[in-house]
Amino acid sequence: MRHFRASALLILAVSASSVLPAQGGPDGVWTAFSPPRNRVHHLVMHDAPRDRIVMVGGVDVYTGDVDVWAMSLSGRPSWTLLNSTGPRPVPRARWQGALDAAGQRIILFGGGGYTSRFQDVWTFNLNGTPAWTQLAVLGVPPTARAQGTMI
Repeated sequence: MRHFRASALLILAVSASSVLPAQGGPDGVWTAFSPPRNRVHHLVMHDAPRDRIVMVGGVDVYTGDVDVWAMSLSGRPSWTLLNSTGPRPVPRARWQGALDAAGQRIILFGGGGYTSRFQDVWTFNLNGTPAWTQLAVLGVPPTARAQGTMI
């Protein structure tokens, strides 16, 4: 149950104004927290082994970016930017993505901007040093797309 509540609250918090309430603990007391940026069209996933929510990309009021943020679910919720190494995907919104628990990474496909769509596959390492890696895929990939769903 904690997974559903935390994810739902996070989606509301990062899509709306700069300060929204989030449940602060088992006592039911609400505590305000500020998301790292106001943004839309981002991905949000529950990283259970690390007891946190991870937010990837999206478009904020000023720019699109491929930054990755984590919000700890232990103690008082707080945001941390996961600085990455190496090459990065082109900024975009509306990715399709899923958490690969066994590989301890996020897998992302496609996405796009206002005039472009992508059909590339990227991973973001959640174990050790955060890093982006573009995957080479075999065969013919799906057509470029945005706003799909990945499980």
